[in-house]
Amino acid sequence: MKEPGPDDPAEIGPYRLVARLATGSTGRVCLGRSPDGEHVAVRLVHESRADDAAFRRRFAREVAVAQRVRSPWTVPVLGGDTGARVPWVATGYVPGPTLRDAVAERFGPLPEASAWALCLGLARALAEIHGHDLVHGGLKPSGILLTPEGPKVTGFGIARGAAVTPSGSPRWLAPEQIVGERAGAPADVFALGAVVAYAVTGTGLPAADASAPWQSPDGGTGAGPVDGPLRGELRDLVTRCTAKDPARRPSPAEIAEEAARHGAAALAGGAWLPPALSAGLGRDAAAPPVPDVPGDPPTHPAGASRGQRRSVRGAAAVGALLLAALATWALLPGGGDSASEAAGDAPGKSEADAPDSDDAPWPGPAAETGLTPETGLTDVRGDADGAGGTGATEPDGATETAPPAGSGAPLSELLPPEVREAGTVTVYAPVDAGPFGHLDGSGGFAGLEPELLAAMGERLGVTFALEAADDRETALERLAGGEGPRMAIGGFSDTPDNRSESGTTVVDSFQDGYVLVMRDGEVARDLGGLCGGTVAGWEGDYYRGLVAAESTACGDPVRYWGIDDLPAMLDAVRDGEADAAFVLYTEIVGHFAEHEGSDGGLALSERLMLIGDYGMAVHRGDGELAQALRAALQSLIDDGTYARAMERWGIPDAAVDTARVNGEP
Repeated sequence: MKEPGPDDPAEIGPYRLVARLATGSTGRVCLGRSPDGEHVAVRLVHESRADDAAFRRRFAREVAVAQRVRSPWTVPVLGGDTGARVPWVATGYVPGPTLRDAVAERFGPLPEASAWALCLGLARALAEIHGHDLVHGGLKPSGILLTPEGPKVTGFGIARGAAVTPSGSPRWLAPEQIVGERAGAPADVFALGAVVAYAVTGTGLPAADASAPWQSPDGGTGAGPVDGPLRGELRDLVTRCTAKDPARRPSPAEIAEEAARHGAAALAGGAWLPPALSAGLGRDAAAPPVPDVPGDPPTHPAGASRGQRRSVRGAAAVGALLLAALATWALLPGGGDSASEAAGDAPGKSEADAPDSDDAPWPGPAAETGLTPETGLTDVRGDADGAGGTGATEPDGATETAPPAGSGAPLSELLPPEVREAGTVTVYAPVDAGPFGHLDGSGGFAGLEPELLAAMGERLGVTFALEAADDRETALERLAGGEGPRMAIGGFSDTPDNRSESGTTVVDSFQDGYVLVMRDGEVARDLGGLCGGTVAGWEGDYYRGLVAAESTACGDPVRYWGIDDLPAMLDAVRDGEADAAFVLYTEIVGHFAEHEGSDGGLALSERLMLIGDYGMAVHRGDGELAQALRAALQSLIDDGTYARAMERWGIPDAAVDTARVNGEP
């Protein structure tokens, strides 16, 4: 939390605004206080959205729908004014961590007794939501707040008519959502089972099956070994919840009845969580919700004690969740039924969520793709003009392959014989690797590397079949454990240590480096121009060390302020609390592209610092395939296709003149 900004009104409706919780491209979330002293979270729509008549209509409709649900297990929508000059909506303020925060950062996996109580609360929440002809459509650990009284679900109320389109991270999506079908209430039940599995195991779906949960060996959400942490009746319930066939999943009422036998007493007594975690909730609830006036950067969250960081993180979680729901309203296609949380944690910090939108979240054309029902593979094959093509799907669900090698593809002879014979290369692709590759609103892949692969496939005479992976790390894990011709995309850093650790060879397709983001008109060339100043960047000794290494010539050292949220870094620069933010060029350009208007008042340094090579990874033993990919990429560089793609995806300064493998031409 921070003090209200100069553009935040002192009051809105009956609420006095006392702090700002979060800021994003769709608006901001403030902490408000009602006349009777109760705290609420107030979401104010960004002016660019307020001028959109279609958005206003959808926003008004969705606020009205969400107000219908009042339950102890959901975060209530209290009211708002969707017709005001700055539309706003107020919801309950819950000063607690998300389930993801509790499991991943605070405590670890929950004991079985707590998981039963969690299951009961979630089932009751879904029963209430479904009872109003609504579907959540995006239930996941980062959308569940923990309180002493039980879990509270947020982010619902945006799906109507009990049907939703795909949204969220694949590990929480039901099979019918992943293949692009409209899904109803059973999809929420699947997500409930996946969430409970995560709460008990700390991992949930096994990485190898994150894109197709129903393919896990035990038929469920990766329950793990029978004698593991998820066992007995809870394991049986999770398996039923995550059945591939929606008709075989239990209803929320049936789940609640079964979970009540194990978790009702603990939930009713307020002792449903482990004592250590409950004590943290008590500290969060007792902490004053109004922040102190910011002081010197080292006293901010990055330098606070562990207990202080917890309170700040809890407040930040509330703001991020509320802003996510606001972003979802902003992304809804007109007249469609949809639900998702479109805002998330910092890049590389959390599970990736595919935005639920007709609009690609990054500028530039999306390679047309098709998702095959049973395999989760998306074909990217070159058309005659080298642009992205559609992988056609046969009636039986099989994927049509590219024409065989030798049918006019000029570089097909460079491929290893087994790849030419197979005609297909499996590509493990993170669902959200920014402009390098991501799932678009239609469920297909778009981005720089999918577009390049489409053109390279035309020249090599091979199909690149993209298979969704949760993140870059998962893509590399699947590359290491896979079989046959395979590779991974996502913009991998090409260093000897990284290659050795991941067992890969990297085809370098672009370069990247760090830039300074400063207030417009105050741009320094490099860190040497900020001696004695304050630089904000990602939390961690690694980033702190990079800044220290680049500013060794300073007599008055540069102070480093670690922040775990990119918009918060930019706010610190705008507010004058930091002189600059230190981030990767492609990261900040991608952020500005995704969040229109977020670059207001800011400018980038012209010089890239600590430049390195990045690209696509192949298995270390597939050197011949890597060289064929290098040759195909070089042909795109030579004829200008590559430069046009870099320009379309907004990162022309990351272009290379020569395609390399492991840094060598």
